[in-house]
Amino acid sequence: MISLQKKRQNKAQSLVELAFGASIIVLACPFLIDLLVLVITADINNDIVGKAARVAANQTNVSNISTAVASVQTNSLPPNNPIIKGLQLTASAPDSNNLITVTSKMTINLPFGIPGFTQNSLVLTAAASDPAANINPNANP
Repeated sequence: MISLQKKRQNKAQSLVELAFGASIIVLACPFLIDLLVLVITADINNDIVGKAARVAANQTNVSNISTAVASVQTNSLPPNNPIIKGLQLTASAPDSNNLITVTSKMTINLPFGIPGFTQNSLVLTAAASDPAANINPNANP
């Protein structure tokens, strides 16, 4: 009689542990997906701003920098992306060290959202600098 009760108790305990473990996994999955989307889009943002800085640094005069960065902006993202909603790139003229700095602001929508944020939207920023290869900093534009 004692052994029969012990078997039932072990089975019931296993079911309770399974239900508890499954509920933890179900609650953790949306958070992990949002975290994965955040990491991937931050990496995409860093790649785009790095590419824009390289393209801007390879221009022959200062007036072409903003045009080159705008072309990177329009060609970097596929249209109607459900995650990345906006990208804004801004380039600076070469500074005293002959560096061109490009900054970006990428607006993303998280699939599930983090509680406390409105509309599941975040803005990621990044910056990259590259030495101007073909622009003479001492020349007058």
